[in-house]
Parts: sequence; structure tokens; C-alpha cells
Amino acid sequence: MKKILLTLAAAAFCCSAWAETAVFDFTAENPWNWNSLKKDKDNYLLNDQDKRDVKLPITEAPVTIELNGKMRRQLQRAYGALECLCVYQNTSLTFTCADGYKMTDITIYSATNKIPSLQVTEGETTLEEAVETGVVYNHSETGVELAQITRSAMCNTAGPIVITDTENVTGVITSIEVTYEASTLKDADLKWSVKEFTAYMGQDNAFPTLTKATTAPIDYMSENEEVATVDATTGAITLVAPGETKIIAGCDAADGFDWAEASYILTVKRQGEISAVYNFQDFTIDSDTKLGYMTDYPDIPYDGNKSFWWTTNPNEEGTYAAGSQFKPLTITNEGTQLTFQWGGISGHGNLRATTTSKVNNLQLGGGTAIAIKPTVADATLYDVVVYINNGNSKFDQTVDGLETNDEGTISSDTEANTITWTPKTDNSECYLDFEGGAYITKISVNYKKAASSGITAPAISEDTEVPAEYFNLQGIRVANPANGLFIKRQGKTATKVFIK
Repeated sequence: MKKILLTLAAAAFCCSAWAETAVFDFTAENPWNWNSLKKDKDNYLLNDQDKRDVKLPITEAPVTIELNGKMRRQLQRAYGALECLCVYQNTSLTFTCADGYKMTDITIYSATNKIPSLQVTEGETTLEEAVETGVVYNHSETGVELAQITRSAMCNTAGPIVITDTENVTGVITSIEVTYEASTLKDADLKWSVKEFTAYMGQDNAFPTLTKATTAPIDYMSENEEVATVDATTGAITLVAPGETKIIAGCDAADGFDWAEASYILTVKRQGEISAVYNFQDFTIDSDTKLGYMTDYPDIPYDGNKSFWWTTNPNEEGTYAAGSQFKPLTITNEGTQLTFQWGGISGHGNLRATTTSKVNNLQLGGGTAIAIKPTVADATLYDVVVYINNGNSKFDQTVDGLETNDEGTISSDTEANTITWTPKTDNSECYLDFEGGAYITKISVNYKKAASSGITAPAISEDTEVPAEYFNLQGIRVANPANGLFIKRQGKTATKVFIK
């Protein structure tokens, strides 16, 4: 590749001597004449029809941010009683530059876990994960520290770039910094047809297409070559193993066009894999009584006072002994079912919709078990992934108190706050007993409709010295195989081997 792929080039541009920064400080006193804007009794901005759905442009230097949707400035005790911008689900921020300028970096300031669901929904850039700055906020009443974080997106455009709050979690923003500079070059207009794409191993995949205005040649790369590789010149993709990577296209400045970079997220799944995702974060709540239910699963109750659970069996009388008043509850999604039941070992067994650490989730009481299986004929489980509320500090306790049966094994990822159950044999039913309870945001049940090896070899050279690679029967690469049946792939040859 020439002088890019473009992360290094973007960093060089952002640090150039002629760059300027526009600062949007939402904690300032009366920013953009905010105090005189039309609001309701709860301080939400109102439009001309007195609805909480506004389009408010705010401008600093040549940069404009249009606030779209439901929002307000509200005092945040956790931030030392600063007034901050609160953004809600489907609220978006649209960034543009005046003619003759371009944006090279957008940095959003907040605090730990306060803007986790912000995503770029339009524009060729990616909002990176949170980075701590070393600054802390002190709660105005308790003094408890909260770490300041930033999330940044490198870019090279006049816009628009749209950043949206995609989940039902309130975002809190203290300030936004946009780096910009003068530009006389035309936009290369490098765009992928989609921002996310799922491909399946061993199947034909119609990969995303790239369009451009520039005359410059395009360079390609994959950010994670253990998942997929890409030909640097042609862009042809070879799938390697299940997982996720970013496919990046970039070009140099040429013939009056600026340099550019565009990317999309490629998710690689196993052959024939179907994912049924149970989302436990959307609630429907009565504003007066504060009572409600989980939107997708109305049997699961929500009570703002946290006084009741799914537990009482009207056909059974008795004291509140372990499991005595707990009736099983089955919910379904895309050819799968989850049945909540008492595990029979400890606790009462119960569940409810609740908000923990300001995150909506499903709360399981101690001793609640889940039986999980596909309901379509001839289906086989690949695995089950349980996502634990990342605002809950009891992840280790949840893992330590989790039991399964002899049909599967459990692994956990402390960084992703996930628990993964993997079957030992085909057609196994997943069983998880949360003896210590849990706070769950979602569960992904991954299965295939018909039996297959789960392994599809990518194109490999004829080199007889190619090292051997090992995969388990679910198609997941194993670095150090031991004690079981594996698929060994070397060159073009794939064989099953038993390793002690």
C-alpha cells in the first residue's frame, strides 16, 4: 500500500499545524442561549407543536451540530452537579462543516458507561470505544468518583456525519470537540453500500459494494485477518473463521480529489447459522403508576418499586418455600425457546424486568434456571451467549454461581461481560442455573437447521509447509487443542483427529 491505509494518515492530518478545534461545551452557563429556548416542565426542548422532537442547530466556527429528537440539559450530581446534555433513544447529532472546510476528528466527552450506545449511522467513519482521560468527576453529595471518558471518530469530510443513540439508555454528554481545517479538494465520496454485513462460511455471499468519485486506485485491508482476509488490490474477501472484523477501503489524494477511507463491519458466522437474539432492555411503563412489562415479553413484569416478581402460581397454595410458588415461563424467538424455571438447588427461582445501574435488564433471582433449545426440526445448537449488564459489578459472582449439566461447557469473558455455553454433542439442550441470580441485557441463541461440519476451508496455497490448524466441532479455531475430537486442517486437507 502507498502512504496509507488510512489510520496513520488521518492521525497526521488531525495533528497538522493548520488544524483548528470547535468546542461545544454543554456544561457552560446558558450555551447557545439555551435558557430562553422553549421547554416543558421536565426541561425537555419543545418544537413548534409543543412536542419533544426538535431540530436545533448549534454552531461554533465553521462547524454545525444539529440536535435531532428528544433531549434536555439536566443537572447531573454524579458529574459534580454540572448541567449536561441528555440524549435518548433515536436522538441523533448531525455534524457538518461550512463550504471550504472539512472535519478531521470528532471527540465526545462523557463518563464511564454513559454513552455506550452512540453509533455512527451515516457518514464514512466509526465511533471508537471509550478511552479514559485521567480526569474524574466527584458526586456532589457522596463524593464518589466517576471517570471521564472520550469516544472519538477520525474522519475527512465536510459531512454530514450522523451519530445516533441506538438503545434505550440515556446518554450524557458534557462537551464535544470537532477538529477541522480548510480544504480546496473535492470529496472522494468513498462509500460502501452498507455499514454492517453478515457472511456465512461455506455459502455464497453477495458482499457489499464500494462506490467512489475519485480517480485514485483503492487499497483494501481487513482489521482482523483471523476472521477474514482481503486482497489488497481487488478487495476479494476470503472467510477464515467465525467472528467480527472491519473491512477498510482507502485511497490517496489525486486529480483534485481528497484522500478518503470507508469501512464496514463484517460478521462471519458458521455454515447455516441462525441467531435468535432475546433483547431484555425495552420496557413499556405507565407514567402514572410506574408499573409495566418487558415490551417484547409482556409476561415479564416491571415495577418501579421492585415489589413483585414473576413467581406466584395461582393453582398452588403454600408458603414461600424455595420453588413452591414459581411456575415456569416460556418465551420464544425465531425458532427457539427459553423456559425459566426453578433450578431445584438453591433460592426461590423468580424473575422481573428492572433497571440496574441505570440499564434496563432482566433480573433473575437466586436459583432461577433457563432451559434453551431450538424448536425447528433437525436443528442443532452452536452455542448460547448471555450478555450480563456491564453496569453491574457482580459479574464474577454471577459466573461463580452458574451451573450447567453434562451436555455443555461454560466460558466467560470479563471484558465483554459475556457467558458462553457450548454443547459437547449435537442436538444438546442448553441448561443454565443461576444460583446466585443475574442481571441480563440479552441472550443470543446460535443454531443451525441441519447438521454440517461447521468447517469450510478458505483457499490455501499448495505449500506443503503450511502449519496445521485445529477447530472444534462448532467451527471455532482452537490454539492449543487437548482432550477431545477436533478437525485438523493442513493445506487443502481437513481430517478429524482425537487428541488426548
